[in-house]
Amino acid sequence: MRPRPLILIAAPDGLHPALARVSADPQYETLVVHTGESALRALYRYRPDGLILSLRLPGLDPWEVLSRVRDMSDLPIAVVDLTYRVADAARALEAGADDYLTPGLSEQLHGPMLRARLRRTADTPPDTASVVEDGLLTLDRRMSPTPGSPRRHCPAPAGC
Repeated sequence: MRPRPLILIAAPDGLHPALARVSADPQYETLVVHTGESALRALYRYRPDGLILSLRLPGLDPWEVLSRVRDMSDLPIAVVDLTYRVADAARALEAGADDYLTPGLSEQLHGPMLRARLRRTADTPPDTASVVEDGLLTLDRRMSPTPGSPRRHCPAPAGC
């Protein structure tokens, strides 16, 4: 268990001031990534306690990132955007986001909403699948390396 919850912030370079405040909050450990691909890599590698996902994320489409994360985990996800669009909010929530935050929402609510979401998941480990395949990548959590051994990935069906 970490001393502070790890929040992954997946947003374009040049954080919005509200996201910068979350990343500077001493209650959280934060990791900031700037592409959809790096978000997925960081999720698997660091296993954060929450994800803040910008709809303006470059690289792999943020909707695809949301879908892939939700396919393999019940991680708390807050989707953020600079503008409020009812269609985007509905789409994000239907796709598995837990919250949809915009600058129009009082920034005084961002921290309490994040803490509330984390509070409900702090005592239960995320329901993460042991093996996840999406046609391009296979992740197998059961295959953890022994201490000191190099990590390697053997694509199926070739094996190692």
